[in-house]
Amino acid sequence: AIDRGRQAIFRMARFSDVRVTFEERDGRNILLFTVVERPLVRTVKFAGNKELSDEKLRALITVKSPDLYDATALDRNIEAILKAYKEAGYYAAKVEPQIEITELNEANITLNCIEGEEILIDSIRFEGNKAFTAKELKKGMETRERWFLSWMTGRGAYQEEILANDLSLLTDRYFDRGYIEVKVHQPQVKIG
Repeated sequence: AIDRGRQAIFRMARFSDVRVTFEERDGRNILLFTVVERPLVRTVKFAGNKELSDEKLRALITVKSPDLYDATALDRNIEAILKAYKEAGYYAAKVEPQIEITELNEANITLNCIEGEEILIDSIRFEGNKAFTAKELKKGMETRERWFLSWMTGRGAYQEEILANDLSLLTDRYFDRGYIEVKVHQPQVKIG
């Protein structure tokens, strides 16, 4: 019954810790539940983000104010932000949370974004292609090499999901020409 009571308190999702103790007062045994409340999120701020706006990042997160602080939810939010950075070509991005708990048990969260450098594709090369030229294969892909206006257009940004789709596009191109046993292998990506 004590364990069920403790679990019921935890299920409320309002407490980070619940301790059960027995005390004797005036010859009577008293069951005492001591709880530690989770902090209330007062603010969520972003720092260091230049490539992705506060508005874009705010749309990705579920931790809002006022809400109870949940470390697991914050971790999921950080993963969502990192995914957005990868989609923008920033594979070296990191997000470091800074949580300040006030004496009123309120949490002020700052998500420090360390963006790193955008990864751009210098060149795309093919090996073993005889039915198509490299130029023909590149035309059928979504992934493009960078050019002098890449900083403005985003062309040439490395994106894993698009590159994975390009493998299917290349395979389909060979199938359309009658090459049924073609194998398009995973690309070798060299950063440096």
